[in-house]
Amino acid sequence: MRVFLPSNQVGTFLMQAYFACIFICPVFLLVNNTVCPADTVTQEAGFTNWMDKGSALVDDDELIQAENAYRYALKLKPENIDAQLALADVYALQEKWEDALAIYRVLAKNASGQLRVLTPYLRAVESSGNKEELLPVLKAMFRVNKDDVVAGMKYLKVLEKEHSYQFKKEYLDVLKSLHQRPGVSQAIQKKYTRAKNLQDSIQAVERAKNMNASDTIAMATVYEHQGKKDSAISIYLKYAGRFTGNYSYNVHLGELLLAIGRLQEAVSYYELALDAGTPDSLLTEVLSSLYLKEGKRYKAAGLWRQYGTIQLKFNKKDEARRAFEIALQTGLPTDSLLFDLAVLYWEREELDKAEQNFNRVIKASPGFHHAYSYLAKICLGRQQSGLAVEYLLSAIKYDPENVGYSEMLAGIFYASDEFEQTIRALSPVSEHLSPKFREMYAKSLRKLGKGEKALVEYKTSYFEEESSPLAVAQLAEIHLKNGDMEKAIEIIDQSEYAGEVLIEVTLAKAWIMQGKRKKGKNTLNDISFKDRQNASYHITNGLYFFKEGEYGKAMAEYRKALIIDPQHGEAVFNTGLCYIHLRNPIRAKEFFQNLKKFSDSTWVARGYLGLAMAFEVEKKPEAVEHHLKLSLNFRPLAKAMVMLIRFYLKTGRLTEVDNVFSLLGETGKFEVAEACMASEISIARGDMEKAYGYVEKAMKKHPESCQLQLTAARLAFAQVKLDHMENWSKKVVVGCPEENQAFYFLGIAERKKKDRKKADEYFDKFKHYGGDPALIPK
Repeated sequence: MRVFLPSNQVGTFLMQAYFACIFICPVFLLVNNTVCPADTVTQEAGFTNWMDKGSALVDDDELIQAENAYRYALKLKPENIDAQLALADVYALQEKWEDALAIYRVLAKNASGQLRVLTPYLRAVESSGNKEELLPVLKAMFRVNKDDVVAGMKYLKVLEKEHSYQFKKEYLDVLKSLHQRPGVSQAIQKKYTRAKNLQDSIQAVERAKNMNASDTIAMATVYEHQGKKDSAISIYLKYAGRFTGNYSYNVHLGELLLAIGRLQEAVSYYELALDAGTPDSLLTEVLSSLYLKEGKRYKAAGLWRQYGTIQLKFNKKDEARRAFEIALQTGLPTDSLLFDLAVLYWEREELDKAEQNFNRVIKASPGFHHAYSYLAKICLGRQQSGLAVEYLLSAIKYDPENVGYSEMLAGIFYASDEFEQTIRALSPVSEHLSPKFREMYAKSLRKLGKGEKALVEYKTSYFEEESSPLAVAQLAEIHLKNGDMEKAIEIIDQSEYAGEVLIEVTLAKAWIMQGKRKKGKNTLNDISFKDRQNASYHITNGLYFFKEGEYGKAMAEYRKALIIDPQHGEAVFNTGLCYIHLRNPIRAKEFFQNLKKFSDSTWVARGYLGLAMAFEVEKKPEAVEHHLKLSLNFRPLAKAMVMLIRFYLKTGRLTEVDNVFSLLGETGKFEVAEACMASEISIARGDMEKAYGYVEKAMKKHPESCQLQLTAARLAFAQVKLDHMENWSKKVVVGCPEENQAFYFLGIAERKKKDRKKADEYFDKFKHYGGDPALIPK
């Protein structure tokens, strides 16, 4: 491309500006720690994005992730008050008081006492019980806004507790500022009343402007102290019409009327109090006793029911249980009351009482499906899973769209490795599953060999708002099993869980399988020592050493995985594979035999497959065939079918070849394996054109597949096309050095070139990666 430079002054200016952008802007960035104009826009967008993300995560109660989001925002704008406040608020929500208060202190000092800083600061101080900071924060708030009556009253209360002279003037200043505000005179009145100065107390209240309910109660209370109940009642009745919606006002008036025997009026004001606010235990007891005196039994029971329900909202479960029991004894045996009481018994682990009440509910109302679900939970706690299943089936019968019931039922089946039953339970509600059970659904599909459908489920789980590191890792794992390493890496890179141990381990596995083993190993090395204490880390580290041909180190990693999880099938199977490559079939068989004891039929099938591989090393063809057939009886594994087809090709049993190949095609899951076998069968039958066709077609979709590349090398070997054989084999050893036949082909190619030294190097690697030395030409 040619660049034409203008010769006039404008052109010169443009070129100078161009070089200034290239050279000066980066230097300015380094020296002044600032950003160029274009970067400022990007930074602003990034900051806004992280702030919005943090806010959404707080709404979803994902507080740790919200904390991380706000930290990222602060990296972009360290001085931004909104971001600092947001991070402090998230700390406060998690009750990390020291972290929250540290930020609030700095902001309160630097933000000129802004109320938007001081208000959450005060809330954090009060919630954390930090009494030392309470007075300074209140003082700052009152100084900024003297119209804030709430803060002022709190300030007064704290000052009242301080007896030193220095606070006396401060207290009087606050009183003076607040004195004429409604409600504040009550505080002054209390001080006079305590000093027995009752007349001054009344005058203090009367001086208040627009006397409110609290002021009226204060004045009436003074008359009560003087023993003038009639005067107190007169004050209350004088303003009763104004304060019908005030709970305390009506309770006080009801108590006075009850004390002088005016029961009907007392009831009416108690009922007004009931309508106005949350009833306490005393009001409930008093009013219910009045109802019982009037013979209103159900009204009294209903009151206790209402009181208990309100206590539940405040999480006062013991008080709620007591209220429900009184309501039941008073005469209110409704289904909903019995159910609520049963739930409280269940939470207290009084299971016999809970079971009795749940059964009473079902007997009265067979369609009360919630009761069945709790009975199922009780049965699960008693390890009566069969009975729990029956109860859950009844719950689903009456409420088939309830996802929770189906998920609970599926959990029982999944724990027993009943994957078909798990799928049957989850299928009707599959569109509404939570991420955890969507993953369970996908795993069950995978266990039954339905990989494509499982992939759809993992994708759905991955793209949901509530996606988890496990969902991302499982989705990537499916692509790894399909040989699509690039897609697996792309999914991990685009996820929000960078740094999570499970994600990093899966990423390392993808790099290793892609042939970038050093990059994978470096990713594993970056994981902290503490986070390495999980089986997945050691399995992936073992894979690295396995690919490097260091089978002793690989087995050491697999042993570490087995210490953490003795039933880790992959660790057991891979240890056996290491012994196969070390040409030690006797030790290998010990591990493969262990897999036959597993409850998961997939691992049983792999156990028999491993045994067939061990017998192949021992050159026992009958045992090989027998164990491959046993493997296929448990699970249609692609590796077992491929091995059996090659066994039949080698022994010239073409009819059996066709039978197994048709089985491979029927599964519809092993596209690469099917193409490789179709090509190898065509090679055996001398149809090279057809063999090429199978490989070329599959290669378009899976260009990085080691199996397809190795099959292409076999095809070139059969046609004595040494250059093609060499090229394909070199590609295989990069990503899959354990496919030792590639080294064999490379050794043959070097022999043909008369390079004996290089040929021997390849043949040594062939043996190192488990190849049969007897196959090497003399």
